[in-house]
Amino acid sequence: MNLFRRLGGSASTQAAIGLIVGLVTAVGWGAALYLENQGTLGVRTGIAERAGADLALRASLALDDDATGQDAQVRAAIGTTFADTPFTPSVTRTLESHVTVRKVLSLDEEQTESIANTVDESGFAMSIPDFADRAEVVEGALPDSTREVAVQADAAVRLMLEVGDEVLVDGVGFTVVGTWRARDFLDPRWYGSPIVLDGGSDELGPFVIEEKAWDRLDRKPFAVWTVLPDVSLIDSQNIGVIGDRWGQVREGWRGEVDGLQTLGVQNRLVQTLRELQSRLDGLRAVEPVIFSLLGAAALVGVAELARLLSAIRQRENLLLWARGVDSAGVGRRTAIDVAVAGGVGAALGLTVALVAAIASGVEATVGGSTIGVWMLALSVIAAGAAIAAFHAVRSGVPRLDRVPPRAGSRLALHGAVVLALVAATVSVWQLRLYGSPVTPSANGGAALDPTAVLAPALALAALVLSLVQLFPLLARLNERRVRGARVVPQLAARGVSRRLALLTAPLVLVALAAATLTYAASYSATWNDAFTQTTQLRVGSQFHAGSRVTGIPLSSQDAAAQATGVDLVAPLEMQPLSLGGPSGTIVGVAPEALASLATNASGLFDADDAAAAIRVDAPAPLLPEGSGTVSVVLATVGLQSPPQVSVYLSDAAGFLRSVPLVLDDATASPLTYTSGSLRERRAARRLASPTMRRSVRTSSRVGSSSAWGSRAPSPTNPASCSRTSRRVSSTAPMRRR
Repeated sequence: MNLFRRLGGSASTQAAIGLIVGLVTAVGWGAALYLENQGTLGVRTGIAERAGADLALRASLALDDDATGQDAQVRAAIGTTFADTPFTPSVTRTLESHVTVRKVLSLDEEQTESIANTVDESGFAMSIPDFADRAEVVEGALPDSTREVAVQADAAVRLMLEVGDEVLVDGVGFTVVGTWRARDFLDPRWYGSPIVLDGGSDELGPFVIEEKAWDRLDRKPFAVWTVLPDVSLIDSQNIGVIGDRWGQVREGWRGEVDGLQTLGVQNRLVQTLRELQSRLDGLRAVEPVIFSLLGAAALVGVAELARLLSAIRQRENLLLWARGVDSAGVGRRTAIDVAVAGGVGAALGLTVALVAAIASGVEATVGGSTIGVWMLALSVIAAGAAIAAFHAVRSGVPRLDRVPPRAGSRLALHGAVVLALVAATVSVWQLRLYGSPVTPSANGGAALDPTAVLAPALALAALVLSLVQLFPLLARLNERRVRGARVVPQLAARGVSRRLALLTAPLVLVALAAATLTYAASYSATWNDAFTQTTQLRVGSQFHAGSRVTGIPLSSQDAAAQATGVDLVAPLEMQPLSLGGPSGTIVGVAPEALASLATNASGLFDADDAAAAIRVDAPAPLLPEGSGTVSVVLATVGLQSPPQVSVYLSDAAGFLRSVPLVLDDATASPLTYTSGSLRERRAARRLASPTMRRSVRTSSRVGSSSAWGSRAPSPTNPASCSRTSRRVSSTAPMRRR
């Protein structure tokens, strides 16, 4: 009853305070909810764009004698690793090993003797429990005994294997009962293995055999568990859980799994999620800005209402002071009233936001942003209560005892404006320095820089304070301007210049509202531009195809160059680079290809300047445009037989190809070697001003071999990366339509 009696005529003012706090809470919660849901949408969209190994985890162990017990231990350990998480994983175990393979021509003694001189090929053998679901039969059938094998179709073609042929796997005979291809190469269970797609080149396969067939081989395979967590349940809140749990496998499996000394762990899914989480951190960097703007606008409104509340209760406060209640008691009572009104408003605002979220079907959780929302509401309530208490205390002091404002208070206000300007300048400089609120941390990771995060809010606050300081000057200038005008404009101008305190609050509110709207619009456009620029920088060209380990076969690159609508294809060598915290990529590419194919990333990258910076003089003779053949004249001394000669042709796009030369006359001296027609190769590669390198090979027992020209292709040479470095890096042609 005392509460309602104390409200009296101030009920509407306190209701307005509660309304402002409620609006701030609802809008803040809604903004945080929107950002979190957009983050979840972005994460799931990023996951949907991934396939194969990017969505899987792997663990491998040397196969134990008790294979069944080992499998049970690992599956139990995986279940423990992901316990108490929503990501119940599916687990597939395969047996894998590098082997030697050799085709058996027949079983009679003469052919067996000839095969003994045949060189074994490197191969890859597997046992796959769910093989029938993951592969489709091209010819024949799948193996169902320990003496049968199914061969990947492309590998079978390279080895000239057909159904019914015999093949030696590590010297043990198997009958080829079928050839197969993967139903879906992008299935994460294949873990993106290139050999599954094309049968391999340096290593052929896979050769799929029954699990019990390994007992026939001397080689012990590795057991490989492919773990597929349910990525459809990943959101902006739990995106880091999988990485945290999988990162503890080596320590967490101690005592649960035997033979951990051979444990191998692969975490491609974790790498995918960390990349997406870095983008999510950039999105969350805008939350403090939103909360700061909302808090500033609400604080101005609550401050004016708190001043109004003190004015309404002035007589009551004087009466309390006359009855012996000290100023602190008066201020405390007023502060409690404002805090209660603000608390009720915050609760109502939160309720409205949750009901609206549930009604719209949006998941009503904001995770870590909850603290920010409540800090926003509590800050506004606390500031409003403090301002109300201050004015209530002042209203209880007789006017004769009040101390008039001095020049010191004005200087303090000017100093606050200067400090705000300095803080805004430093903050904006920091943001522009790094280009993002996400900056390198001391431990080599990434963290949000609070100075850069608050840059927009500080810049806005400095701008508004500067306008407030300039407003009295503008009002006086306006009053002078209308001195010769009619009475009404003079009275209006005089009223404005004499009541600046009353106009400050509406001015600040309008400025904050306009600035917030402008900031939101510019942020949306900036975010879209940043996403586009990042995508262009990552891809590098209109189209970018890559292979992580084995490189793209030369035949596939030729096919891409001859495809309809393709103007240019160029090889690209990419190597990861890490310098402490920052990371990047070393790119090996021909200058002409860089200038012709690279995008400018919306003006961030100048391909012509970059090409000019890496361009060097040709290390070998330049062939004239339109050359049809290449001839080499070779003088030899002390050789029993003419050597084999080949030249390396490198075109402007960076392709390097070995071209064997044919000896015209073995009895002539010096020897003359001539290539076939280069026109066909030029059409396939778009050759332009090719360079030539010569190499000489000889098997003579007398004399010594020699090399003319520059060295053979090197993996570090961007022009020769298509075949020489397929074991250590990726090769990716990019093309322009």
